[in-house]
Amino acid sequence: MFSYKQGLTLKLLKEINMDPMTSLVISSAIGGAAGSFITELSSNGFKWLCDLVTAQSPEMQEIAKNNMENFVTRLAQRVERLEKEIPADKSEIFQNALNHPSSALLIKNAIIDSATTDNEDKHELLSELIAHRLTANADDMIALAGGAACSIVNSLSSRQIKLLSVLTSIKDIRPLNVLEINDEAVAKDYLIQWWHKSINPLITDSALVNTTALDYEHLAAMGCIRISIGTSNLLETISLGITKPVINLSEQDLINENWFQLIKSQWEGLGHATSSSIGRIIGILHRDAKLKSTTTINW
Repeated sequence: MFSYKQGLTLKLLKEINMDPMTSLVISSAIGGAAGSFITELSSNGFKWLCDLVTAQSPEMQEIAKNNMENFVTRLAQRVERLEKEIPADKSEIFQNALNHPSSALLIKNAIIDSATTDNEDKHELLSELIAHRLTANADDMIALAGGAACSIVNSLSSRQIKLLSVLTSIKDIRPLNVLEINDEAVAKDYLIQWWHKSINPLITDSALVNTTALDYEHLAAMGCIRISIGTSNLLETISLGITKPVINLSEQDLINENWFQLIKSQWEGLGHATSSSIGRIIGILHRDAKLKSTTTINW
């Protein structure tokens, strides 16, 4: 059934002289999505979508249209959820962010970037980066890092994005509440299970096995990581920040853990790498998508 909200939004599109192809892309996202958000986008002008695709071949137009359609649908649904989830004390931040020029530019660039790829992980990342921008002030670190991250997502391979999520998981993310467990056997079991749940969903394929030095060089060139001469100790790293007192795991404790064997085989690279704010936010959001979790980012 054609709703009033759909009719209103399509009317707005008509009033700003949208190309029929662009109208189709946008209207496809309206059903069950954030009508108010789509209205904001259309009122800010969507002509750049037309400019992107109309000068290309019909085949390229179709590919770009499908990619944009998938992304805009995902983005609208994500922001609809955000509108429902956002606390009352942050509603003003949301409205200010939605109307800020930097948000409009970020959304524009994300939609243009989405047209060039059908990669679901990248579409997911772009929509999450925009959602996080809409809950932050323009000068907040999450807005600055997220904006920079948006501009390079399409310059990273799927393997490199996974690499960032694993690196961030191991070196930067710990539970908010550190449990006090005095029984060493119980503490070790808890620690191993925590890592099992945190890493396994990120390594469901063999992508990381094929990681090369060039992946690290590229991530460094994109500003996602820093590479240092010194390296950290893997066992010490995964033992810290999860239980009180700290329980030191041994390789024997982890001999049957596939995730540990994979990380160990890649530690020559991971051990020398440290994620930047840009790499960290990409890693966190990709990790959250795979774990179906939400990591609190207090920057």
